[in-house]
Amino acid sequence: MTDVVADLGPDDALATFDRVSALLDLGRPQEAAGELSRALARSPEDPVFWRLMSMVRGDLGEYLEALEAARRAVALSPDESRSQVVLAVALWNAQVVGRRLSRVFPHAPKSGVLAISAPAIEALREALRLDPYDVGAHVHLADFLQWLNRRAEAKRHYELALQSDPANPDAQLGLARLTLRRRPAEAERRVREVLSGDPASVRAMGVLARTQLRRRQGRAALDTALAAVRLDPANAEAQAEFRALVGEYLPVPSSEALMTDSAFVWARNRWRMSRLGPEMRAQVRAIHQQQPRPTWRHPAVRVLIVVLVVAYVLLPIFVPPPLGPRIERLFQVAFLAALAIWFVASVGWVIWKRRKG
Repeated sequence: MTDVVADLGPDDALATFDRVSALLDLGRPQEAAGELSRALARSPEDPVFWRLMSMVRGDLGEYLEALEAARRAVALSPDESRSQVVLAVALWNAQVVGRRLSRVFPHAPKSGVLAISAPAIEALREALRLDPYDVGAHVHLADFLQWLNRRAEAKRHYELALQSDPANPDAQLGLARLTLRRRPAEAERRVREVLSGDPASVRAMGVLARTQLRRRQGRAALDTALAAVRLDPANAEAQAEFRALVGEYLPVPSSEALMTDSAFVWARNRWRMSRLGPEMRAQVRAIHQQQPRPTWRHPAVRVLIVVLVVAYVLLPIFVPPPLGPRIERLFQVAFLAALAIWFVASVGWVIWKRRKG
């Protein structure tokens, strides 16, 4: 928030900014919005207050109100890059996040996302036209481009931000997420640099947990994510990250999978759970209890069971005795071949998924 109001001059604006920042740090955004409403009643033409109001409304999830406040800020200060940055964030929240699209960086852009994200991208490019050295504009643009899987462009803007501010934590964490799949060691180095300057950074701890999971350090990843939750229990992002890591490291067997797949997941989970401490096991169980349990009612499972049972029952009735052993042997060979194909396909799929990252 500081970069948006770095040019504050009047003492009243500075005092309001300090109070709003304190309220947000205490997790009281509604009171911060009330403070800004009173400030806007006194100074309705101050773009700084409108920028702050847009940010606070965004934190409250009131994306349309945040967009309206951002547009007021741009109308009052069209030549300020910071107003364009706030407008871009409000547009992104209203048109992308507000439509409940996936927040996980996809392997490919979802249908229609490029079109609805274009106004936010254009606002950030306008901010950089007004101020090519605006670090916040570079970081936000890189974040949005990374979400859209335009990784090369995202990397360039992160690097431009670091040229102006080599210690910028947002740019460092963005580059860490960008290199997480193929160079997890480099990603972890960047995250630890951020944590060395700010050990209480919840965002940095979330990215560190991701790098640890990527490097096959599942227990360390869960410990890091849980430490972030304990550091800021009211932080919804930290809680969501911990639940996501538990879901990836210790997934609940899916009712959509075959029994053999789910049995493997169950056995692996039992082994991994046995290596966790008692407190962590309790946390994992609490998360698992909130998730739907497998029902084993997938149509493919039922059809497979019925076919096997009927075949075994009717085989000795309808097949003549001289052919019975041969048919039974053929049935066994077919079953073993199907099992071997399933095993090879499963191993191949796991290898492909790990390489693709």
